[in-house]
Amino acid sequence: TSVDFTGSPRSGDADGHGTGVAGVAAGNGVMSEGYAANYAGVAPGANLVDVRVLDEHGIGRASNVIAALNWVIQNRERYNIRVVNMSLSMPVRESFHTDPICKAVEMAVRAGIVVVCSSGNLGRTDVIVGYNPDGSAIYQLAYGAVGSPGNSPYVITVGATDSHDTVRRSDDTVASFSSKGPTRFDHFAKPDLVAPGRRVVAAMSQEPNPTLAIEYPARVVQPTAGNAARNVYFNYSGTSFSTPVIAGTVALMLDANKSLTPALVKSILIKTAQNLPGFTSKAQSLFSQGAGLVNAAAAVEFARAVVPNAERLVAGNKIFRGSDTLASFSPTQIGGENIRVSNRVLYADGVLFKNQPVLIDGIMLTDGIMLSDGIMLTDGIILGDGIMLTDGKLQSDGIMLTDGIMIGDAVVQGGRAILSDGIMLTDGIMLTDGIMLTDGIMLTDGIMLTDGIMLTDGTMLRDGIMLTDGIMLTDGHLYKDGIMLTDGIMLTDGIMLTDGIMLTDGIMLTDGIMLTDGIMLTDGIMLTDGIMLTDGIMLTDGIMITDGIMLTDGIMLTD
Repeated sequence: TSVDFTGSPRSGDADGHGTGVAGVAAGNGVMSEGYAANYAGVAPGANLVDVRVLDEHGIGRASNVIAALNWVIQNRERYNIRVVNMSLSMPVRESFHTDPICKAVEMAVRAGIVVVCSSGNLGRTDVIVGYNPDGSAIYQLAYGAVGSPGNSPYVITVGATDSHDTVRRSDDTVASFSSKGPTRFDHFAKPDLVAPGRRVVAAMSQEPNPTLAIEYPARVVQPTAGNAARNVYFNYSGTSFSTPVIAGTVALMLDANKSLTPALVKSILIKTAQNLPGFTSKAQSLFSQGAGLVNAAAAVEFARAVVPNAERLVAGNKIFRGSDTLASFSPTQIGGENIRVSNRVLYADGVLFKNQPVLIDGIMLTDGIMLSDGIMLTDGIILGDGIMLTDGKLQSDGIMLTDGIMIGDAVVQGGRAILSDGIMLTDGIMLTDGIMLTDGIMLTDGIMLTDGIMLTDGTMLRDGIMLTDGIMLTDGHLYKDGIMLTDGIMLTDGIMLTDGIMLTDGIMLTDGIMLTDGIMLTDGIMLTDGIMLTDGIMLTDGIMITDGIMLTDGIMLTD
């Protein structure tokens, strides 16, 4: 089935982009005989519906995309449409709450369709900062360039990796061109995960002289046998082609378990992703690769383990069949290497990943903030509504502060953050069932820190210094209006951006909070009413919270 929303008089794929995307997702590799490999897609033979929104020059209008998504929603049952691949991107000009395309993808997800989007190809500048051993250039990375609708929390946003032309995964890296988070205006951590997206071989358009083949003739794959068909495969690069890797994986997951919801699909992909090493900070890692590199085999195995009526699960239900547990999963063999499902992801999109994962409504964290469509990781990164605190600290609606911020007057000792008047936040929150959270504290919107300092949308840092939407402080680079801030810059009245986290006076404790073993919380931090921490709570070096944690609104974290 093919539907055209471009209004172009031309049919087919004169550009070649769409054929490549379709080939990566579902190509059957039938023309691979006589080539160096079989170039089948991730889900060979999956049924495709061609919904055209870009013309022969690869250009389209937002209205085309919205109309196409509306058509998909209206015809989802007729054609059994379960996943939409959106290998396209446009600049983010407003919050996802008001962006028309983001609203359209939200409607699709609410209708039960998994939407997979590319992050974009704006992950680096043209500034060369060094050279690889092979002589290729190393470019300065850029952050905050994820496009729309990849900035929506409802979609699965995909970045690209470079496999370096090997089958093993141990040498894979995030492609420098892959757009990196956080998102503009909302400051979500994106992409959600990454997939192969550099030098991916897939079917080539059979239209006469497709644009991509004319522009990049060296990328037309040549056969190894003289009698093989020619001009049938092309070497593609870009997040447009990592995205259908995930779309194809989703098709396999839904084939294994038709009852999976979009939220369960996303949580499984995030849980089974492989964290790639080699980043200089947790923030750089998070905004470059999200949860990590897709593990399609593990994601499908996980999907099979989920109950066959997953769409009917309610909070408190276990999601696995019978006695299946996380410990039941054996390592996946990929490229001759054993890949284990890591314990890094503790919570994602409604699933609490204990040994027997359960569905929950979300974790209530203070003052009405619900961690529901976010992620909680073992290295202390807690993502929800754009808020993240860890070694790259993102506080309230998107100010990202790397490797320590000083606001006011306090001290740092031994690499630990001392928050005024003896408040110490150190490594290690134990939640039950052996889950450890380190180096990460979740605050909330509108935290008031003495003398009228407000951390919220358009953050005010004392005496009229305003940090507004899109500001990112990381490794000395500020990507907003060309302004550069480096380590140790003093911003009036003792506010210093440097190593070490310090916040000034003001901690308020409400009823029912038990703080033991020498932790002093003074002068004003608000933890909100109704937070009950029970049964042997220890807040000290290595914070331990065990057995029966009540975090407002009746949410129980326990085994």
